[in-house]
Amino acid sequence: MRAEDNIPELKFDNLSIERNSFADAYFIAHSTISPIYLPIVKAGICVSLAVLSASVLPLYHTFFSGIVVPVIAISFFLLLALFFMVVWPGIIKGRGAKIFDSNQMISLPFSVACFEIQNEKEMIREYWTEVDRSLETKSMFIILGGQQRPLVLIEKKNLSEEQQNKLSSFLEKVLIFKHKKAK
Repeated sequence: MRAEDNIPELKFDNLSIERNSFADAYFIAHSTISPIYLPIVKAGICVSLAVLSASVLPLYHTFFSGIVVPVIAISFFLLLALFFMVVWPGIIKGRGAKIFDSNQMISLPFSVACFEIQNEKEMIREYWTEVDRSLETKSMFIILGGQQRPLVLIEKKNLSEEQQNKLSSFLEKVLIFKHKKAK
């Protein structure tokens, strides 16, 4: 018996993606590459370096009779942590928005059948082995990998509750260890 025989047939029509949703999905996909890409991890490293700089403050004051350099280092690392928490997500989302704006095919209404994506201008067929991972958030399904379209976004607001459950179980069955549900 083939593995494909147990997989339900899925087809979703008239799906569309908005610019902000694509930017959010791009940020989520970027953040899941590695923990170091998470803004909170980068900010935590910067705060740790600020604490380390503060810990050498008495020693620096003893040997060099001044605290200007450690205070500058502490300020720099705290500002860098603030940058990673506040500004960095906007920069990454801006990259996603630029990708969305530069590719007119992404904004066209499309239909999805298994891993076949079709709109009025193109038809893309991806293979299961090309999919790197899939993420399910409260508002969307994000499928990463593939040769022709490395980020496929399906918003849950375009699907009924039954379709959402079908797609979720489909991704869990097909991408066994590659599918994650976000909290």
